[in-house]
Amino acid sequence: LHGLTGVGWSDSWSEYAWVREQGNRVDIISLGATLNFAFDGESDTAVNPYHAQYILRRRDDYLELFDRDALSSRFFYDAFPGMRLRHPVTDDTSDDRLAHSPADRMYMLGGMSDTASNRITFERDSQYRITGVSHTDGIRLKLTYHASGYLKAIHRTDNGIQTLATYEQDARGRLTEADARLDYHLFYEYDAADRIIRWSDNDQTWSRFTYDAQGRCVT
Repeated sequence: LHGLTGVGWSDSWSEYAWVREQGNRVDIISLGATLNFAFDGESDTAVNPYHAQYILRRRDDYLELFDRDALSSRFFYDAFPGMRLRHPVTDDTSDDRLAHSPADRMYMLGGMSDTASNRITFERDSQYRITGVSHTDGIRLKLTYHASGYLKAIHRTDNGIQTLATYEQDARGRLTEADARLDYHLFYEYDAADRIIRWSDNDQTWSRFTYDAQGRCVT
């Protein structure tokens, strides 16, 4: 599990879709959980069998995950340039459904929207890292990264430059410090198995965690 901020951490911006079986099965990986979808025949719509509020739709060159409870959509685009969701299967035959080579494909989160016409768009660099975020109300964010590839800072840039949060990781990629400049400043400590053993903030509030032989948190 690798989110923007470090090993073992997840976040909603790191969601992605894993497309397999020539596009007929799709797994949406979100916050450490997986939503499974299977398309039936010619249909371009699939419903998650365990969480019926999630509907996945195949579009021309992206996937749309619609949440009926939240009335919001997330859009996933192919992480590998040059391949579209719909493309010729052979030189003389085309398939109007989702078609891929036998190899699995990864689709990265490219945007979010809701039924009130709000939309968030993600900008990525050549390594597919999110470098910019824009909202239809005018807010723009810039993300920077450490040499390790993990998130270093989030800046707001639509009205000057304001640093909203900074992050630090140790040599093993574990998040050790998260500083939201206008809110909290958190610190994390780990054991040799990369499990959190202590959480604290700059107000001297702290919690300690212990684990049993199976790695389950007990206190």
